[in-house]
Amino acid sequence: MKTLIKLTLCMAATLGVHAVFAQHIPMLGRSYASGSTQGVPVAYIYVSVNNNLGGSPNQVEGFAAAWNGALTPIPGSPFAADLTGMVLNGKYLFGINNDQPNEIDSFSIGWNGALKQVAKEDTYSDSPYGCIGVGSMILDHLGANLYAPVGAGGTCDSTAYLSYFIEGATGQLKYLAHSQVPKFLYNWPLTFTGNNVFAYGSECIYDYRGGAYLDTFTSMRRKSDGTLNDLAASVPTPAAKYSDSFYCRGITAADPANHIAVAMQAINLTNENVEGLTQIGTYSADKYGNLYTNSTYANMPVTEVGTVSDMSMAPSGRLLAVVGDGGLQIFKLDTDDGIRHYTDLLTHDNMSRITSSAGLVFWDNADHVYAISPYTSKLYVFHVTETNVSEAPGSPYTVALPQNIVVLPKTKLTPSVSPEDGDGDKD
Repeated sequence: MKTLIKLTLCMAATLGVHAVFAQHIPMLGRSYASGSTQGVPVAYIYVSVNNNLGGSPNQVEGFAAAWNGALTPIPGSPFAADLTGMVLNGKYLFGINNDQPNEIDSFSIGWNGALKQVAKEDTYSDSPYGCIGVGSMILDHLGANLYAPVGAGGTCDSTAYLSYFIEGATGQLKYLAHSQVPKFLYNWPLTFTGNNVFAYGSECIYDYRGGAYLDTFTSMRRKSDGTLNDLAASVPTPAAKYSDSFYCRGITAADPANHIAVAMQAINLTNENVEGLTQIGTYSADKYGNLYTNSTYANMPVTEVGTVSDMSMAPSGRLLAVVGDGGLQIFKLDTDDGIRHYTDLLTHDNMSRITSSAGLVFWDNADHVYAISPYTSKLYVFHVTETNVSEAPGSPYTVALPQNIVVLPKTKLTPSVSPEDGDGDKD
């Protein structure tokens, strides 16, 4: 099965995906103003690496980021954590076990960023579907609940979500419920709106059985008890330039004010060929979770990154990092003007996924964006504001066979916007 906007195999055997997109991370320990104390880390960065060439388990490389973006190893790194996809909530890091793809392992995060395994959860025994593999885990903005997509359906070719409560004292996951309506051929991570209520995700997939591309845009609602369930939201698709084409949507990222950025690729309905470059559109969510858009083929910027493999929204909600097989690029998001071009490619390194479990780009709260290239074994760090972009000292760093990246901010964020219904933080 071929994915257009992300090269992903969607069958349950390869369903392990990813770190959180634009995930709000509660602070761990003391907090410092961004860039105010040069000797104090502004973030901890964790990269799962493929250590299987010699038959060994995967490992997690940990780094502390200084105020200028320079990285140093966390004491004890690399950690004996056989993980692929990872998410974290400030106190615990959760990862999909590479050798046991139904297992989610919990690790405590020490005061110095060190990891120690404290619990594990077998999702196979929790799921009613009997399918193998955990997909694109996400956390809610408060870090109280974890949501794990699993294979569903008679041939395990659909996705349903398992909802878990995170035991704060132990890091153990407590199973709550599963969503009721599995989504056919969908397995890309959701992203929560700023109000922590609605979640959206999409994957543009070529279905060989049907001989056509499928837009799998998914809407879900987080209930007061922490469970995640299906939402029948209105989500219109912008009209493509030509009447015999449509936009196939894949990859979403949310800002703090209930706006969603979405990668869109035009597809010719007659011959199922790709038309032009991937563009970036935006939506706004109302209080019911319905989405509205002013995006059109004429005002959506095109990307230079080739096939888009990941996107991440800056904490301010004003900048969007996009990566793909052509490199890394930054866009600006404005609530009045939509989204627009900001930088050319910051690197030409291939930032596609080599496994289905891979988040490739992430921000901290100190204006740093981190991105990995599995193909060149590089970890890039850039300092990006609305007026300036520069590469951090020492970047790019060599990290052998990186698969997935997730970031724990150690600085606080002063929000520039306050969502009408939500928390003031941005992820």
